[in-house]
Amino acid sequence: MAGTGQPHTIASGGRLQMRLADTMSAVSLARRAVDVLAFSISESGREKAQLVVSELVTNGLKHGKGGVTLSLAVSARGRLSGEVVDEGDGFVAPPPDAVRPEPGGWGLGIVASLAETWGIQRGTTRVWFAMPFEAEAA
Repeated sequence: MAGTGQPHTIASGGRLQMRLADTMSAVSLARRAVDVLAFSISESGREKAQLVVSELVTNGLKHGKGGVTLSLAVSARGRLSGEVVDEGDGFVAPPPDAVRPEPGGWGLGIVASLAETWGIQRGTTRVWFAMPFEAEAA
């Protein structure tokens, strides 16, 4: 239901998509989505992925307009990838060594250090990522 703050979730075949309202619970819901979808990934891998997702959802809520959409996928080999899309006007990532006049601003640096690859779809507010392969040891 739109406007209730409840996420809309579609999950199938190793994929999950959630629409998260602009509420305090959005980040924790996004972190739990990683646990639900990425159960075959090591605990360390899930924690890193949760941090990446937390940073991207927080950025989307802080700098975008309204809620965000989180999409996650786990490959058959256990590699987690995803994207966060908000309703903002797009942005360009600041250089890693940019001076930050206020506290914070480290989110994309955290994403860069934990994700194997990541990027911003130019001219949009779509940030994608792929985590390193970290399947649970058999």
